[in-house]
Amino acid sequence: TKQLMLRIECLEAVNAKYKVAQVFDYLSTTHAKKTKSKLCEIMPPITHQDIANMAGLTRETTSTHIKKLERQKIIQQKDG
Repeated sequence: TKQLMLRIECLEAVNAKYKVAQVFDYLSTTHAKKTKSKLCEIMPPITHQDIANMAGLTRETTSTHIKKLERQKIIQQKDG
């Protein structure tokens, strides 16, 4: 399944930033709703802890990398 492949890819990745990006890539293809502005909205909403669990990271490390992706304008959080 796709989720199992994601888990294997995350385990093989050597840095946390790549693991978090892999999770977002997976979610954008499996749980995303396209918006009028051509953005992907993850549905249902997912928490930092959910992403951390999928990537095999701590929530704190995941949150740090999510903030970095936001600063780079790669992702955007809505309502927290």
